Amino acid sequence: MSGLTRVYQHSGKIGTSPLIIFFLGIPSTMILGFIYGYVSVYNPLTGIVSVLLILLFSVAVGIQISLLGKSGKCRNMPFLYLAGFILGVFAVYYSWVVFLYAFTNRFVDGSEITLLKLILNPGKMWDYMGLIAKEGWFEVSGSKIKGGLLWAAWIGEALFIIIASTISATFMVNEMIFCENCNKWCDEKGSVSIMFPEDQETLDAIAEGNMDVVLELPKIGAHQFPQINCEAFHCPNCTNTVGFSFRTVFQIDDGEGKLTEEKELIGPPIILEADDFEAIMTKTISAATDENAFPADPVEPVDAIEPEQEDGV
Repeated sequence: MSGLTRVYQHSGKIGTSPLIIFFLGIPSTMILGFIYGYVSVYNPLTGIVSVLLILLFSVAVGIQISLLGKSGKCRNMPFLYLAGFILGVFAVYYSWVVFLYAFTNRFVDGSEITLLKLILNPGKMWDYMGLIAKEGWFEVSGSKIKGGLLWAAWIGEALFIIIASTISATFMVNEMIFCENCNKWCDEKGSVSIMFPEDQETLDAIAEGNMDVVLELPKIGAHQFPQINCEAFHCPNCTNTVGFSFRTVFQIDDGEGKLTEEKELIGPPIILEADDFEAIMTKTISAATDENAFPADPVEPVDAIEPEQEDGV
């Protein structure tokens, strides 16, 4: 190739994300916690609906952090994980505040408890939780859940929320590319499908950013499998930050006649010279690799195919 290539890595800068997450993330987490706390009172942990509710709540906390981090141009994944953890803990605490407030107002006559009193008195919250755990308040299959079993359910719920919100906090930016020259996130610019290599050495070369190998492999139709999908990105303002992310794509038969695509990212994104970027984007499909000449068949990933042994070995 005529130009240089380099592996893209996030710079580690946090941008304005701390301010954005603090001023917008906390209020939005409180809104989510308020909804979750109230719904939990009227829909106790008794079935799949409650499990889905926990999942939606925890992921929503993490995703909103990821969105706010993207808005604040955060390229520091550890910072977003930390923010996800902190707001995950806060989400658990505030949802408990709302839960106890809604619970006492529903089941305790003449309750004078307020959200502010609960927020400022974690010890009082703990006392209320102990009373609820001692007596229980909902049944599963005719048996009231209480005591250690209820505490275990609450602890599991809290851990799940914190872990899920932490993991999902980088969802929107983890695989995005940022142009440091223009201080902008790059846009996606379509993709190019190339023939899947026959050997692991070539696949490793692609993962390492060897664009000579990418140029040598013929372009194929988007619906031919297996393939290497070259996902293009470019800065909206300049040509200094352009390149590709690479994914292996297989078409898998689920055993019931339904075909699904299985994608896996290989290697980090690669930044190229603009001319080399265009050379890959403008590759044409040759007659030998036309998808009409070779219909796509479901193919298992190469790692799943065991090598044949010769007789006597």
